[in-house]
Amino acid sequence: MKTQAVLRPVDKALAGYETLIRQAEGRRGQPFPTEKVLAAQWGVSQAAVNRAALRLIAAGRLRREGYKLLPVAATTVSLVGARLAVLSHRSTRFPGIAEEAARRGVRVEEFFFIGRDTLRNALQKALQHRFDGVITRITDSGWEWDNETAELDRLRIPYVVAEEAPAGHNLAAEDLRTAAEQAVCHLFARGHREIVCLGSLRRMLRSGAVRKGFEESCLRLGLTSAARNFYELNSHTPEAVRAEFQHIRRSCPLASAIVLFDPEILKSFVTAMRKEGLRLARDLSVVVVGDSVEARTTEPPITCVSFDAKCIAHLALDLVCQQMLEVRRIGRVPPRQRLRLEGTLRERGSVSTLETLPAARPDDLARGANRLARVWPHAIEQRLREAAETWQWPHRLVEGGPHGAFQPIDLSSAANRSLRRPHGWLGHLPLLHLGSGLLRLHGVDFSVLDERTNRGRSVVVLRSSRFPPTSRRSLPDELVLPVGRKVRAVYFLHGCGYAGERVPFAWYEFRQPGRPPAIVPLVARGVGPAHSPDTPPANIQDWWPEFPQFNTEGVRHVAITENGDPFAYERYLYSYEWENPAPDVPLEEVRVRANSAVPTTLGLLAVTLLLA
Repeated sequence: MKTQAVLRPVDKALAGYETLIRQAEGRRGQPFPTEKVLAAQWGVSQAAVNRAALRLIAAGRLRREGYKLLPVAATTVSLVGARLAVLSHRSTRFPGIAEEAARRGVRVEEFFFIGRDTLRNALQKALQHRFDGVITRITDSGWEWDNETAELDRLRIPYVVAEEAPAGHNLAAEDLRTAAEQAVCHLFARGHREIVCLGSLRRMLRSGAVRKGFEESCLRLGLTSAARNFYELNSHTPEAVRAEFQHIRRSCPLASAIVLFDPEILKSFVTAMRKEGLRLARDLSVVVVGDSVEARTTEPPITCVSFDAKCIAHLALDLVCQQMLEVRRIGRVPPRQRLRLEGTLRERGSVSTLETLPAARPDDLARGANRLARVWPHAIEQRLREAAETWQWPHRLVEGGPHGAFQPIDLSSAANRSLRRPHGWLGHLPLLHLGSGLLRLHGVDFSVLDERTNRGRSVVVLRSSRFPPTSRRSLPDELVLPVGRKVRAVYFLHGCGYAGERVPFAWYEFRQPGRPPAIVPLVARGVGPAHSPDTPPANIQDWWPEFPQFNTEGVRHVAITENGDPFAYERYLYSYEWENPAPDVPLEEVRVRANSAVPTTLGLLAVTLLLA
């Protein structure tokens, strides 16, 4: 006995839209009813109607004008014989895309990558073999494919990015902002008020989208304190995740729930919780943006906002097929489209319901937003004093007063970035509250440029793999500073970001006539072990406060705070002392070279000579 097939809600909505499109063939300019009306009429959810509409928009059957949906006239152009290159990571393939493309007469060739180099090779193959279209994901290191996408546009090859990408590219991806809002609203409904969100500097685009949704939903719900509770991982290693989790516990001791930006860090995060003696749901509720095997098999299973991977694959295929049809019809690539698929909240056992909210003590209310004061009320004065003392620790040659005159080197012509503006300094966040002009730091007079009088530039940032030559703001590989003086020592005020493996990420070279150049490698301490036993000792650390800071011979760290209060603002810079082994020989020049193969990025703020 045959059983009647049961249509999925999305299939019902697609069939309903097809009927409406056929009925509208004789009428022009007549918009369809709203998704809410159609959902009630067809007996499906509004989300199913939305997904069906997105697929038909991507396929070129519907077009959107504001809030109105209008049908598009059918075309006689065919895609039979077209070739489509599908580039995906081995761990995140596009399910069912080859079979769906075959029904349209499109032949799919899949390329798999595991990093930026293999992804670039796959893009080069797609260009070399002149595919008719490309669907791709991106690596977790960020967007750096402007050259390749420009070449695709020149060859009139449509491409669709199936992951978070900057504006100006066809997109068929997850709606991460809405997913973060769903997670926060779910936690809020369960009684949670102190919520934390954990993102990543390694995946800035995805993490940034989740952050926007998290902050907007917290502010809309009146959780102004929770809106500030956003933390970012510098690395996805278990050690880095545990260090960040410990920092979150110190900074937000009243936090009862956390939102993770991606399932990739879920296993390490749960392990870090258990090592700290905490249990899921009972001690800390967890929601993750995205679903995975770990989320379903963890005990208890993790509540998540999941996305239909097959639906995203079909959206990307529909969109690229529509663009290929337009290229065949009009001979040029049509305007970009950006489609986002809403997620579905999967309630599982990792979120508890708070019957009573944690009450703040009277002394907590008196301190207001100073959350760290709740942890160490007896150590506030000590912490303020320690932050101020970091400016005073003198270097060895200037202890008790400098034996010689200070001569700052002018960096105004070489400066290429701002300190105080967003997307200046070492990334998307500025370095605030440092000041400008002549600053006495660690017994040395450093001259920090005032960007208001120097074309908005006050720091020299060198190239790294984080900022490759293809990025919009090209950075130099090398900086040459002429000296031509006899010096006892050279002092550098600098900082670094994106500290990962403990390997040299830059070098200072000191050149004197008749002598081989003295070379000092810069190595960030980071949070993990040294890359190899031969790695030089660390002499700088990441500027972000979550990293463990240190002092050593010739190396001093300084806390950059807001009016001396590290609880309000806390970042770190370092000064380095190079003692000239031959002070009687003039120092011709100082060269700064960057290792552009690693992500750690150097920012040089000031250089001062101690004259002999």
